Order: sequence, then structure tokens, then C-alpha cells
Amino acid sequence: MVAPRPIVLIIGSGRSGTSLTMQVLAALGLRTGVDLIPADASNPRGFYEDRAIVRLHADLLRALGTPLYAPLPADWLHTPVARATCDALGRLLCQRLAQTEGPYGIKDPRLSTLYPLWHDVFDRLGLQPRVILAVRDPRSVVASLRRHYGFSADQAEWLWLARNSDALLNSGGRCLVVHYERWFDQPLPLAQALLRHTGLALSDGSDPSAVIADRVCAGLDRSGNGMPLPRNPWVRRLYGALQTHSPAPHDVGELLSLAGDCRTALARATRGDLRSAHAGL
Repeated sequence: MVAPRPIVLIIGSGRSGTSLTMQVLAALGLRTGVDLIPADASNPRGFYEDRAIVRLHADLLRALGTPLYAPLPADWLHTPVARATCDALGRLLCQRLAQTEGPYGIKDPRLSTLYPLWHDVFDRLGLQPRVILAVRDPRSVVASLRRHYGFSADQAEWLWLARNSDALLNSGGRCLVVHYERWFDQPLPLAQALLRHTGLALSDGSDPSAVIADRVCAGLDRSGNGMPLPRNPWVRRLYGALQTHSPAPHDVGELLSLAGDCRTALARATRGDLRSAHAGL
């Protein structure tokens, strides 16, 4: 029996180190798309996102008409546009995989929300998902989203909560939690954990330290420690839980229960019921 081919998914909120994690993995041998979104001022080393996959994700979310951080409708997977998108993603990924061998990686913050769409694709193509959840101090994420994209602090906090709670619920908690800050104080153990999780192996058996040193620059560490705590109590609570459950969740049920409560709070928030969204803490 042939073992399923590994496919690595990097999920989490934007501005949380998803690009840095993919950059390191690509340097360690992970295969990525052939048509990547180019670097820009907000991400000068590159996003490592497949342009066609990102376009399909964005078009689907636009067609569903759901606000940015609102939970998707309960029946969204069964809509004609979702089924058509699933088929298109399957054809595209099949083409990408035919061009390379070994573990293959996909990265897009929208994957946190749209991961259920990919289940059929992976089953059809005989792929074994290996999920990495990139997490960063929400204070730093909020500051970055405000600076680069003009979000308000409240919007940025809700988006952080949406992406991380979706990531946990949609992966069933079966993920490696990678804290952005660990790239700067524990880079080698983090890289070794990623190698084990993804099934990658350096061809010459060498130490990955040189790869890390080339990609992890001290200037990237804009810690949020000097910033005020997030106003949103659900953000504070989920981030605290993610710090405890790292690198691998050891009480998945507890973490998923909290993520479910966060999703309920998000649904209330997008209906304008912010008082109810903050209740229960």
C-alpha cells in the first residue's frame, strides 16, 4: 500500500508569521506553487501564496457574501459555487503536484476558514494533510493590520479571533502550533519540530541552523509586549489557551470547546450584538 503523499497547510491569521514559516520550510525543501504572489512593501520577502489558489478562495468568499470575520453559512459547502470551487481546486492542485515530488505546501490565511472545502480534494488525490497553525501575539497582529491595511483595532481583533478559531475547529485541533515569537528565541527546536511534522528531511542531513539564520532576521521581531492588551476578552482567552497548547495541543477537547465559544461570539458580533458577544467571561 502506497503511503499518502504529505501536503502541508499553513493556516492562521494574516500577519502572524505564515509567510516566514513557509519561507523557512521552502528553504528546507518543501515544494510550493510555480506562480506565487510577488513580494511587496508589506511582505518584502514574499507571501509564498499560489496566485490561482488565492484567487479561487477570494472569489468564493465574495460569492458567499459573508462579512470578513463572520462565520460562513451552515450550508455553504453544499452551494453550487462551493462545489464548483472544490472541483477547480482539485484540478489545479493535481496539475501542481504533477510538476514536483515530495511534500507540497499551500499557504493562504483564508485556508483557516475554507479548509473543509479541501477535504474532498485531499481524499481524491490521496494526500495526507499536515497542518501548521501560525500564531502571533494579537497585539502585534492588530498593529500590523492597522498599519498595512487600515483596519480598526476592533476589526483586527475580530479577524485574529476568526482565523484562529476557524483554524482549530476546521482542523479538529490536529495541528502543530507555531508561535511567531519562537522564531527569535527558540528557532532551532522550532525548525526541528517542523521537519518532523511535515516529513521533510535535509538531503545531506545537515543542521538547519544556516537556513534559519538566513531567513529569520532580528528586525522582524516586532513584539507586542509594550502594547496594551487586546480589548476583546475572547481574543485574550484564546491566545492564552494557544500559548498553553504548544507546540501540539494536549487537551484538544478543551481547546475546541473554547474555539466553538469564540465562533459563537463572532456570530453575535457580526449581528451587531457586541454585548452578547462579550458575555460569558
